[in-house]
Amino acid sequence: MGSNEVGLCVINTASYNLKYEKYKGEMEQEGIIIRKALSTCKTVKDVDALFESTKGTRGVEANFGVIDADGGAAYYETTPFGYTKFDVTILWLPRMDI
Repeated sequence: MGSNEVGLCVINTASYNLKYEKYKGEMEQEGIIIRKALSTCKTVKDVDALFESTKGTRGVEANFGVIDADGGAAYYETTPFGYTKFDVTILWLPRMDI
């Protein structure tokens, strides 16, 4: 996990249910993706572009959480070949009073 000088913050967790035997490259490159995001990205949209540009070449089966200084927030489930983005700013969960 980490943050950069423009307020982008990234964290990840390992995922063991997104197996892709088709990918023959080196795995467990989450730290490389975080370093690239923190050194090149300013916003969640920039992280979207990073995941697009690394399709097929990133050795990850992981989840990433990202927030930026502009109020963007997203959660990504990633594999070497794709990702699913959950935009936290548009998700609505009902309040539950207990």
